[in-house]
Amino acid sequence: MSHHPPNNSLFQWHFPVGSRVIRSGHVIGCALISIGLLMVFAGSRILGLGLANVGLGVIGLWIDRELLRSWPLSPVAWFSAVCIFMGGLGPILIALSGEAAVPSLDKVQLGVFLGHAAFFSLYGLVRPSWARIRPFHLVDTMSPRLLRVLVASGSLALLLSIVEAIVLARTGASDRGAFGTTASGQLFGIWTYFVAFGRVGMVGFILAPLVFVRGTILAKVVTVAAFVVVTGLGFLSGSRGAAFTPLLLVAVGYVAFVRRPLVRLEIAAVILVPVLASGFVFLDHFRNTAGFRDSDMATPTQRLKAITEAHERAEKANVSGMYLLGERLVGTIDNVVYETTPALIPHAGNQNIGAILWLYVPYFLYPYRPIMVDGKAIAEEYLGRALVGTSIGTSLTGDWYRRYGFAGVVVGMALMGIGVGLYQRALFYGVEKQRYFALALWLVLATFITKDSNMTVLSGIWWLFYDLPKNALLLWGCMHLSPLVASFFIGGSTTNSKPVGSVANKKPVLGPRITSS
Repeated sequence: MSHHPPNNSLFQWHFPVGSRVIRSGHVIGCALISIGLLMVFAGSRILGLGLANVGLGVIGLWIDRELLRSWPLSPVAWFSAVCIFMGGLGPILIALSGEAAVPSLDKVQLGVFLGHAAFFSLYGLVRPSWARIRPFHLVDTMSPRLLRVLVASGSLALLLSIVEAIVLARTGASDRGAFGTTASGQLFGIWTYFVAFGRVGMVGFILAPLVFVRGTILAKVVTVAAFVVVTGLGFLSGSRGAAFTPLLLVAVGYVAFVRRPLVRLEIAAVILVPVLASGFVFLDHFRNTAGFRDSDMATPTQRLKAITEAHERAEKANVSGMYLLGERLVGTIDNVVYETTPALIPHAGNQNIGAILWLYVPYFLYPYRPIMVDGKAIAEEYLGRALVGTSIGTSLTGDWYRRYGFAGVVVGMALMGIGVGLYQRALFYGVEKQRYFALALWLVLATFITKDSNMTVLSGIWWLFYDLPKNALLLWGCMHLSPLVASFFIGGSTTNSKPVGSVANKKPVLGPRITSS
């Protein structure tokens, strides 16, 4: 077997077993769904619907099996992950733990299954034909100018992520302890400027492998510093997302940009997933200790003392680690929504839908504009109390049910399937036209997979479109500033070289319609 991936097979080289599962996904998925439905009729609703959702998630990846032959990421990866983890493995772990049953969890699973079946069906009809799509030979066909733009963009985004992490830590805006309550009660502060461009920093971690391989010593230092600072402060803040997201984004960039990788990510995943799962559970204990709540990130040594208390809390916990992990994989208040709507709380209908008109108006320009990231507000309404230090909310299917019932789940997710399919068409149209617009679209989809299952209808639209102009602005700005910025972050041997790789006479796949300088 070749030690390095041949052309058009980056994903398959990194995930040989996973690729075989995806290629047989229609068979495996249908088998799991059939077994799951039989278990439902036999009375095991949670386990049966869990298996059915895992099978549906595998079928979702199978729909894009041809794309994964030549591209590093499927646009439906996040939706498949929601099926597999939120609707499948999470409830299965809860059921197998032997702990008390979660009310209406089976309704949550049914909503996930019906909604995503509609989503995958319509997405499969609307998405472009993969036979006409150019491979993601971004590095092999990269012009020197595009290389400069990407390295400069990644370096600046990583610097932004360092500054953002430090500012949010010092002000308490990212703190899940008592220190963060002051910032959480304010709509505006110095952290608002950084939050508005928060996922630009995520773009930096996607580009980090390219920056580290092609950049100067300074670029390498920035890359390592960003990873250490963001993940370290993320752990201290008690945020699972901030602590683990950079690793996932770097993995995406490793598949996308490193043409001669040294490690298969499938092997790394087998080793790291159990460790990360344990860390996921431990972080939950850590941020619920008295030592964590009473300290702040401005005094990290005090905060770190809570680690001992977290170990003791984990040993004395009345809830098993299996149940806690399952609960966190579900990670929403959807069961409360299904339990109380419409019995106690009427369907919301078109509530706050006009907030879409304020999509591109940042809070620091008008702090009182309608909120699109409304998951926490919905959770507070249903739970009847203020929530501090948490980002819990509803899922897409939970929010569609909250608005319009099960019919809304099916119709709403079908419409979203059409929308994501059209989004993908726009991406590949940009690829054919050689525009930076296409790369900006792809970067949005790549960061989208880092979102957990807490995503309402409005916040889903916000995630897909709010970051698009910012990513495009970053790339466009670095295109014009790249000669200046590149002198700091990319070596001279690459800035004036011929296009990287063995196909130097080809045009850059995701590059601009410009000539190399």
